[in-house]
Parts: sequence; structure tokens; C-alpha cells
Amino acid sequence: MTSIVVRRAAYVVAVSLLLPSSASTVAAQSAVAAAPTTSSPRDTSAAAVVRAYIEAYNAHDVDKVLTFLAPDFVWLSITADSVSVEARGVDAIRAQLVDYFRSLPSARSTLEDVSALGPWVSARERAHWVSASGPRSRASLSMYEVRGGLLRRVWYYPVVREALPAAPVAQRPSPAPASFALTHVSVLDVETGRLATDLTVVISGNRIAAVGPTVRIPADARVIDATGKVLIPGLWDMHSHSLDRWPWSSLLNVANGVTGIRDPGAVMDPRTIVALRQSVERGDSLGPRIVASGRIIDGAPKSRGTYIEVTEPDAMRAEVARRQREGMDFIKVYTQMSRDVFLAAAAETRRLGIPLAGHVPLAITAAEASDAGMRSIEHAYRHRMACATAEDEVRRMLRNLPTLRAQFDDQGWAATEDSAFVLGLNTYSSDKCRQLGERFARNGTWFVPTLVEMQ
Repeated sequence: MTSIVVRRAAYVVAVSLLLPSSASTVAAQSAVAAAPTTSSPRDTSAAAVVRAYIEAYNAHDVDKVLTFLAPDFVWLSITADSVSVEARGVDAIRAQLVDYFRSLPSARSTLEDVSALGPWVSARERAHWVSASGPRSRASLSMYEVRGGLLRRVWYYPVVREALPAAPVAQRPSPAPASFALTHVSVLDVETGRLATDLTVVISGNRIAAVGPTVRIPADARVIDATGKVLIPGLWDMHSHSLDRWPWSSLLNVANGVTGIRDPGAVMDPRTIVALRQSVERGDSLGPRIVASGRIIDGAPKSRGTYIEVTEPDAMRAEVARRQREGMDFIKVYTQMSRDVFLAAAAETRRLGIPLAGHVPLAITAAEASDAGMRSIEHAYRHRMACATAEDEVRRMLRNLPTLRAQFDDQGWAATEDSAFVLGLNTYSSDKCRQLGERFARNGTWFVPTLVEMQ
């Protein structure tokens, strides 16, 4: 049985994200930077190696490209449901690049975002080339592994083609009719759980105009026979890091009936977020509606390199005001934030009328955060420690995680996280949790459990 999701004036049926088999060779690797000069020692830091490697790639210098590859280099291509080896070993890469540069002499790449952690470099990239129909580009996500100054692995996730030449006005499709009707459709009543069959649903503009077994269909409406299909309301994903993966996440969300996302921590520039939101609302882009916070705000040491580190109350107040001016919908805080900075954030968000959400900082309890005006608390595994009689000890253990991460002590990090998790479970108090829930209800604090990630 196929489901149809109504969102605004549109209906959604199955969407398939098809990645051409040549995607990995069309997009190849990408990043831009200055290559090391012959007069200076090579910078062997992971990010520098990737940049120099791509500089050689953009110059179509195959021999130089190969100097950045380990003998056992493997290039893997990822699709929605599989991982395949595109090339293994230096000789295979050489043959592939020679053929590729010969067939696409215009190929080049640009780096739009990069993050390095130890030997790992992740990037959001864009490959460019010129075809018979004009300039083209393809977005991608990739992960590089660098060991001993050489690339050992590249995982490459090509996504949908973008920035194709605009069609002449005469060739553009005519606009969709203002109204359409779904006939013989089954409708799920989400309040009762009952399924009503053989109904007609009329949608005009961005509103459902009529639902029933016999309703009038406007003369100019497009009529769609939905026999055997089920109509449901659009779904909202209330904790979805989708914006930084927009080229493919937008399609996957819609294909799975998600017509709205709440993104609590995009690295994407706020101006781009606002532009995307407006494009979706106008119907110019296919994707879910967007509610977003922008970058996560943390204390010191910040938990990840992409987070914003704020250590002073005045700086926090300024950051909250800036986010509101930029058009963000809420403020997302994280675990390392100090108590005084968090309380400044709570006071400023209340003053400006912008919601405060995120992880409860380890310097404060969930009850105190709720009393201060925190509007939502993310993740069940973080919330559970607030229901533990050993809450203070769990918080102490978790405060050490960023130090372990900075030391690349993966084993110590995992052991500490696991121990804190187990301690929270073993000292769980149903009475304490009930009291906390009642407090949340009084204060208007919502809880976003994100249970899917626990599966």
C-alpha cells in the first residue's frame, strides 16, 4: 500500500534518489588549496594533505596526485544502500584518472566545507565540468583517511546534480494548477487511528478545501485517481541534522513523508538557511519546511570543532541577539557551557522571545534548566541522568569527555561514556523522574527523546 503525504498544496508519492554509476568518476575528489612548494617541506597534517592532493587533481597532474596516495589506497563510493570499491591501488587510480581527464578536460573541484579530526578529514564538495548542454556541477560528501602524510581511504557520497543551466523560458514547465483533487483515497485519522476509505480530498492553494465521500471538485482542478493509496498528514522530524546534507536529505525526507524538519545545529551559513527556507515555502525547492538554530553554542573546551565557543555572559547575550537578527528560529546550547553563560542565554532568549533548546549543560541540572526557561531538552540518554540519584556523579564523569576527545583517547572516551550510561540506569529513580516530568509540564519544557538513534 502506498502512502501519500499532503503538505501545503502539493501531494507526495514515492521519490527515488538515483545516483548514476558514473557519479564517483564525474565528481571525483574535491577541495582547493595551495600545493606545497618544492622548496619547503611538505605539510603532512591531514587537512593539508587533502588540499594539496586536490590542488594536483585540479591541475590534472596525475603523477603529482599519486604522490599523495598510499600504496594500498582505496576509493569507495557510497549510495543510499551500498558501498562499492571504485578503485584499489595506485595503478588502478592512475588508469582511471588518465581516462577521466582525457574525457572531461574541463573537470575541476571546489571545497565548500572541511573539518579535520586527527587522521580524518570530512568535506562537503562540489565538482564542476562542462558538457554539451553547458556548465554542470555535482554536490558530494566525502571522508578522507590520512596516515603518515598519505591518503589511505576515501569514502565518497555523490548526491543529486545541481546548478544545471536554466532552461529557456519557453521550455519551462507550466505552473501547477491552483487546485487538485485526490479521488478514491483512504484517509488516516491520526486522532482516532481509524482509516476512512474511498474519499475525495480537494486541495486549493495551500489549504485542504474539502474532504468527504462526495465533494464538489473545481472545474479547473487536476484530478488524481488515488485508488489503493493512503493519505496521511505530513510528518515533522523534531531533531534532524539535515541542512548540512541538504542535496540528498531534502529528497529522502520528502520521500519518507517528512514535510518539516527542526535542525538543531547546522554548520550552514544562516543566510543560506534563510534562503533555503524561503525557497521551500515558495515552492521553488523540493524539501521539508525548515526550523533551524544555526551552529551549536558550547562552552570551553567546546565539544566539537564546528561548535561556537562562548565563555562570557555578555558574549552569549550578543550571540543570541545576532542569531535572532539573522533569522534563526531558536538557540541550541551544549554540554560544556558554564552555568553563568547558560543563565545569561536563558535570560536573553526570554527577553527577545526566541526559544532556548539543546543539551542541558553539565554545569546545571535539568530541573534548573527548566526553571530558567529552557524550552526543549534533547535526547533520552542525556535526560535519563536527570532521573538518577547519582546525577551529580554522572555529570562529573561526562564533563571529562571533551578532554578525552582532544587527546584522541577513543577507548577512554567510550569507557567513560558507557560507565556514565550504566550508572544512570542503575540509579534510576521513578519518583525523581515523575517529579521532573511534572516540573517540565509546569514550566512548558518539552522533551525530544530521539529514540531512533538508540536502535
